[in-house]
Amino acid sequence: MDRRVVAVKGAHIPQVLIRWNEGDTDTDTWEDVTTIKEQFSDFNFEDKIVLTEGSNVIQEDKENV
Repeated sequence: MDRRVVAVKGAHIPQVLIRWNEGDTDTDTWEDVTTIKEQFSDFNFEDKIVLTEGSNVIQEDKENV
């Protein structure tokens, strides 16, 4: 639903807003990205998919396109 970064004891912690029930905003909670990735390792954040080294996506040089 959304993203933010919070400061905890001097560290910057990325969080995502999770809607646990379809259409029910009363149950939305902010969760640490690392926790969600550990618990739901196969879950992709819609258009926020992070590609890691070895992927089959090529970054084009925008100046030469």
